[in-house]
Amino acid sequence: MAYSTITNKESVLSKQVLDIITEARRPINRKPYAGKWKRFCSWSQSKGADIHLPSISLILDYLAELLNNGLSFSSIKIHASAISAHFDTE
Repeated sequence: MAYSTITNKESVLSKQVLDIITEARRPINRKPYAGKWKRFCSWSQSKGADIHLPSISLILDYLAELLNNGLSFSSIKIHASAISAHFDTE
């Protein structure tokens, strides 16, 4: 999966912050998200949803189901980050 490089053009972010964000987007740092993304894909497909363009309501339903299944808020945040990271490649 490709990742983008963030530049400082017209940015109010410091170089340090940009470096941290860029490092977090490296493919090696996305590996922990792979299982969470796969779980979301399986769940979405079981609902007949398009995983390539999921609606906000679909994502929120998924996160709510995780909560109802007993996952902690911190675990749910990781799932949300995994979904976000998948689509945040531009």
